[in-house]
Amino acid sequence: MTHPQGSFPSASGNRTWPLVLLVGGGLLFVASIFVFTAWVAPGFLVADDETEDGEGAHALATRIMTAFADQDKAELRSVACADADPAVADAIQQAPGVTAAHVTGQATEQGGIVTIGGRISAGNDDIDLRLVLDTVGDAWCWRSVEVPGLELHPPR
Repeated sequence: MTHPQGSFPSASGNRTWPLVLLVGGGLLFVASIFVFTAWVAPGFLVADDETEDGEGAHALATRIMTAFADQDKAELRSVACADADPAVADAIQQAPGVTAAHVTGQATEQGGIVTIGGRISAGNDDIDLRLVLDTVGDAWCWRSVEVPGLELHPPR
C-alpha cells in the first residue's frame, strides 16, 4: 500500500525537538544571566561616560553644592583640582556659613571647561555663582568659582 507523500511524519521532524530544547535552554540561560546582573548591578545598561562634558560635570556640580549644603569642607577639598584657583580655597572657607545650596543651570562648555550655575544661601543672603569645572586625566575637578560682583576672601 502506498501512502501519499507527506502523510507520515518525516524522520527529520523528530530531530527538531532536541534543537528546540537546546535553543530554548540557551535563551533561558541568557535571560537568567541578564536578570541576575540587573539585580546585582542595577543600572548596568545605563551609559556611564563621565567624560561627557555635560553629564559628568553636572554630577560634580551637584556633589559640590551638596557638600556646601552639608558644610563639608573635606568633601569640597577632595573635588577641587590640585591647581585650582585661589577662589576655590576661599569659597571652601565660607562653607560653614552656608545654609542651603543647589545647582541652578545647565552645563555650558567652552574649550573643554564646563561652567554650571548655582545658588548658595548664607544667612539672609542668596548668592548666585558659577562653578568652573575641568578634567584632569579622566576625572572632573573643581577649577574655579565665579561670583558676579563679589570677590571671595577667607573669613577673618
